[in-house]
Amino acid sequence: LNNPENAEIVLGQEIMTLQDAVNRAAREASRAVKAGDPINLLDSTFQTLTDELHRTPGYVSITPADGLLVADKLEDQNPTSAIQLKGGMLAIADEWDPAKNDFKWRAFGTGKGFTASELTSGTLNANLVEIISTDISTGTSRKVEMYDGNIYTYYYGELTMALTGYSLDFFDHGNFSDGSNKGNITGKVELAWSSKTGDPSGEYNARGVAVVTLHDLLGLGKTTPDDEFSFQEFAFYWNKGQNRAYLSGPGSGGDYNKLWSLTLTPDHDMWNTDFRHGPSMRLAIGDINGSHYSGVYFSIGDKEHGGDGRYFEVWEHRDTSGTRYPALQMNEERLFLHRDYLHFRKPGTTGTSRGWIYTTDDIIALSKEAGFAVILDRSSKTIYFVIDGQTKFWIDSNGGHSV
Repeated sequence: LNNPENAEIVLGQEIMTLQDAVNRAAREASRAVKAGDPINLLDSTFQTLTDELHRTPGYVSITPADGLLVADKLEDQNPTSAIQLKGGMLAIADEWDPAKNDFKWRAFGTGKGFTASELTSGTLNANLVEIISTDISTGTSRKVEMYDGNIYTYYYGELTMALTGYSLDFFDHGNFSDGSNKGNITGKVELAWSSKTGDPSGEYNARGVAVVTLHDLLGLGKTTPDDEFSFQEFAFYWNKGQNRAYLSGPGSGGDYNKLWSLTLTPDHDMWNTDFRHGPSMRLAIGDINGSHYSGVYFSIGDKEHGGDGRYFEVWEHRDTSGTRYPALQMNEERLFLHRDYLHFRKPGTTGTSRGWIYTTDDIIALSKEAGFAVILDRSSKTIYFVIDGQTKFWIDSNGGHSV
């Protein structure tokens, strides 16, 4: 006995008490399959077939025409399932076909292999597995190969995708092109790694996934089920063949009653739609409180740290040295412009001047137009008033002078 403490010996007629009934129910419940218990589908199938094997009788007949035939019933009792062995061939059926007056043979085994309408297996050990299908109505042929730990898919005999190691590779079908890249790998999604700040030499602990193109185009976009092979919108578009790339927000589709935006920010809580608590740049178009908006919004400073760090800077290269120089700087108190001229132009025009400010190491001049200016000259300690190209009045350390 596996559990002698649970064994019972009853002499005569058993009289069940309430406690006996409870104990028996507990024993039966312990043998039952509980919710959440793992049930292997393959084991369940094996058990079902084993039970059916034990229930089904077998009637054997041997004839030159049928070879060795084992059926579930005698021939005159309408058998429905059978296994036949003859001349290097094995055939199995589980239905009778009245139209053909024969078993509906759906599984065969020969010296070349096995052919069956369905195969249930646990571990399948094979050097090469091929799954081939052809659409009867269109003639489209497709194939999937599993070989050496890799998976390959084919369309009309051309390799389309390969799942190999740590990479999903895509191959060019060559359609709608000059065909020069047909059959070549054109892009992949793969495991990627790089170094983290502080990584020792030779370690790359920044791990992730990379989407890579081997040619001219890389895109991330949206389409519709009706036109699934064309992009309706691009969130990211990189086309080296056109020498351009861009990021885009969601397309408005002409609905400007909503506000459509694209925001660039270094720090963002996914569940907080207000990007403005830290530095950000937002491009937006659409409705804001009943007014149409189409502009660019910059925000600097850090709300979480009392507005600290309010800086905006533009830097430039001025030569081939690699040194970068400031072009424009704004901090918490001042705005610095690293230019000799600050020009003002009429809105709505491309170049109509409204005046300018000009500076050197010694001079700052405010000009409305050529020949009409106020000039402060530190070197001569003089203020000049120029009208119609002539100095009409000036002030120096000796007082005011006029012409």
